[in-house]
Amino acid sequence: MSEALADAGQRQRAVIESRECLGKVVYAGGDDLLALLPLVTALAAARKSYAAFQQATADVVPGASVSTALLFFHVSSTLQSVVAAAQSLLDEAKTCHRPGIAISVLHRGGERARWISAWNEEKIDLIETLVRAMGDEGALSARLAIGLERDRSELKTLDEDWRRMEVARRAIRHGMSEEGAQALATLSADEHHVDALLVARFLAAEGAR
Repeated sequence: MSEALADAGQRQRAVIESRECLGKVVYAGGDDLLALLPLVTALAAARKSYAAFQQATADVVPGASVSTALLFFHVSSTLQSVVAAAQSLLDEAKTCHRPGIAISVLHRGGERARWISAWNEEKIDLIETLVRAMGDEGALSARLAIGLERDRSELKTLDEDWRRMEVARRAIRHGMSEEGAQALATLSADEHHVDALLVARFLAAEGAR
């Protein structure tokens, strides 16, 4: 197992510091990993790192998994506060789900958005679709997220098909493409889909700068 974990660390470092991800590993040892990455590659790097861990441990512990925390922070933040916030976020992800994924957006004034879920490749695909859709169209109006948040309890009373149709209708009305609207509609099965939308909106807006 020790050899497998050492191999996992090497694989994860190779992925994160590759030309595709452009990151820098701060620490990799055992089942722990801390790295700094550009905003535009962080989500893809998390997925590749997860896959690298599973590949390295497949023969020893089939199905082994790891929880992941992604923290987007302002350049003026102190590294100590960022590391502490990331550890707290990871602990919360583990408490909610194993394996879990937690994404948080920190501004100088505090946390702007947070999404926590069980690790789910389909959901991550949907968030990446939202990011692409909003990146192509420019920053999406915040009114969509505000409206969905306001009506969250009412939307939960609808059955899945009606909820998906209503969410898609609202998204298109606010200028989102059909692909993006359908991605958000599918995500509406997750009770935290509004949080996922806010995270995707941030990634699209900041990634386009």
